Amino acid sequence: MPEELDFESWGPASELLDIAKKHLSYIKRARSGGLRVPGRAWNHALVASIFSAAAIEAALQTFIIAPILFIRDDSIRRFYATLLTRHVRLSTRDKIDFAKQFSPLLRKDKKLIQQTKELFSHRNTIVHSSLDYAEPLALRDGDILSSDIRINEHFVRKPVLYHKVTGIDPIRDAFKHFDVAHRFIQKLSPFTPNSHSD
Repeated sequence: MPEELDFESWGPASELLDIAKKHLSYIKRARSGGLRVPGRAWNHALVASIFSAAAIEAALQTFIIAPILFIRDDSIRRFYATLLTRHVRLSTRDKIDFAKQFSPLLRKDKKLIQQTKELFSHRNTIVHSSLDYAEPLALRDGDILSSDIRINEHFVRKPVLYHKVTGIDPIRDAFKHFDVAHRFIQKLSPFTPNSHSD
């Protein structure tokens, strides 16, 4: 591991951010060629948002585990390595708050912390999707919409399950999410024996 750890260019965070960047480039290329294929662009936007969040998560995990590499005593290092890699499972929000405590640049950027948490809320609605239930009014089976239809005679409540869509513009959101991930990872300063908490 490098003495000065740069989360943006080293390790899994870098690879995941590259995937998000690649999918954003597909959207840019389609736009510059005058192509308008919303479904495909939205698919690339979803991939970019999810991988932007995954990059932050990977950087946070590395941030939390990397200090063990500086422990000189073998048995103590192995103890903490096992604890941190196998037994400690924090939520992403808790990891963000933990990193904020020990990373001065993150601690100073409250807006970025909030945007990062919003990115994970967005990601969670996609990855951990759940359905909602509703009973909207609908035409009875076989009825045809015409001017003589009466609501109380021709409409019935029909049960439906639907997935809540987050965000109004998934493509714009994907570019924003990538920017948030990029800035978050840049500001994540490694905690080492020589680092100072201010």
